Amino acid sequence: MSDPSVQLVEKYELDRCVSWISDNSFKRVCLQFPDNMLADSVEIALYIDERIESKTYILGDTSFFSCCVDELGCKHIDGDVIIHFGDSCLSAYLSLPVLYILPKNDLNLTDVIDAISHVLEKGPSLILYDVGYTHLVGELEEQVMAYQTVVAQLDCTGAAKTLCGPWCQADGSHKFSKFGYQFCTPSDLQSVVFIGAGKHGDNFMLSMKVPNFYSFDPDNGLVEQTQIKTYKRLSFLVEKVKNARIFGLLIGTVSVERYLEAIEHAKRLLKRQKRKCFIISVGKPTVAKLSNFPEIDAFVMVSCNKGAYINQKDVIVPIVTLLELELAFNENRSWDDPLATDFSFLLPGGDGYIEAPTAALEDFVDSSLTSGHRPLTNCTDSSSEIALRSDMTISTSSFSSKPRTWDGLEVRIDESAPSLAVPGRKGTAQGYDSEPTQ
Repeated sequence: MSDPSVQLVEKYELDRCVSWISDNSFKRVCLQFPDNMLADSVEIALYIDERIESKTYILGDTSFFSCCVDELGCKHIDGDVIIHFGDSCLSAYLSLPVLYILPKNDLNLTDVIDAISHVLEKGPSLILYDVGYTHLVGELEEQVMAYQTVVAQLDCTGAAKTLCGPWCQADGSHKFSKFGYQFCTPSDLQSVVFIGAGKHGDNFMLSMKVPNFYSFDPDNGLVEQTQIKTYKRLSFLVEKVKNARIFGLLIGTVSVERYLEAIEHAKRLLKRQKRKCFIISVGKPTVAKLSNFPEIDAFVMVSCNKGAYINQKDVIVPIVTLLELELAFNENRSWDDPLATDFSFLLPGGDGYIEAPTAALEDFVDSSLTSGHRPLTNCTDSSSEIALRSDMTISTSSFSSKPRTWDGLEVRIDESAPSLAVPGRKGTAQGYDSEPTQ
């Protein structure tokens, strides 16, 4: 097979991949591609194989989200390292070395500077960006040198750390590290500009609490973001969580650091509230998969930042994160505290950790703010107290309803007499052979 085109080598930084493998003497290298890049995977693997002494393997269909590093798939073939191509959530991972080859999205920096210059003139500011614009950071830093502006740096690129702005420390280290980005800012930070589309910037807006927060993307231009809209969406989901009685802890990663701690933390919050929970691992969640659990009142997604966002309109019950669970069941947490959907932010040691009360709760009956019904009381399975259901029926326990059963394929041994197989109907639905003729 002929060598890839020059554009393909530059797009995927193949020479950088070859140098990284050779310099570190890796033996078994896994190449992870999202679905939209699989068409180039074979050509890339052959190019790398011809220039190294190691063996490469292609990881295509990942177990969970393609933005996460598939350590599980790599360990199945005893891989030493992963080269991750495409969009990334920048999550911290458990063990394996990772080289990120990020996408290179087009962006006219002249239009960006023209749109945000009046924001940068207001005072100290911070510029964040989607990972697809990382290749433009050097040029962006040159164009904002005249302003009191910090350009955040990614913590996963492997490049040498440089000064991020006028408040950067002399040794090249950075004061703050948030969601895969590092930067240094003054205490009187006035504005934050996030370059990119999507909800990834919400974590920065909720956790940093700056006076002015803006987002810029080529389609919508510069838009000032407010916390009110995000708070409204969170408030609705929090009320849904409060009304739910059976939860499904939906596993969306087995590679991101501290995911097991996040599961245990969610279980403790639910146990204190006397709610049932089940741990569910179905890989990439889909509507069809989640519909197999009709008893679940709410799903709690334990995944990376980008994997946590699923269109709520496509599912019957809400899918929330550890943030909504904390706001609903941790009485010590308020809306004024720093918030983020990143579960590591909310765990012990994280910037947003607030210890939950340990005292047991008393049973109570309350009214739902989203449905108007009276939800179940917090009765345990062995409770003999009367619980009022939302359909105005009563029960001695909130979980005493008859469990769902299905007998479609049940084998009834010794209950049915054996019989010989006989021919069935022949033909089509339009007319079987056994139907009478006119």
